[in-house]
Amino acid sequence: MEFGYSCMGFDIPSAIGLSMACLDAGEIYVMIGDGNYLLANSELLTAVQECIKITVILIENEGFQSIHSRQMATTGTGFGKECCVGGQTFAAID
Repeated sequence: MEFGYSCMGFDIPSAIGLSMACLDAGEIYVMIGDGNYLLANSELLTAVQECIKITVILIENEGFQSIHSRQMATTGTGFGKECCVGGQTFAAID
């Protein structure tokens, strides 16, 4: 899980590594935001190719919110981390 230290994109590959390193790990879940998903979604193909089952729980939170929160906490302003156009957020994903 991302805790705001900008190590985004690591979750899916690390779940694959855990599955390969610990064959008795059982069910593996990855909970990530939509921005994090965009950085490593192609790794799902790696999981399929290696017959590795992982469950991805995707949270739609309008972009790179862990980075945005850190920007706001340290500078009081955010830049380029919101998924919106003209102040309007994108439509909800069904």
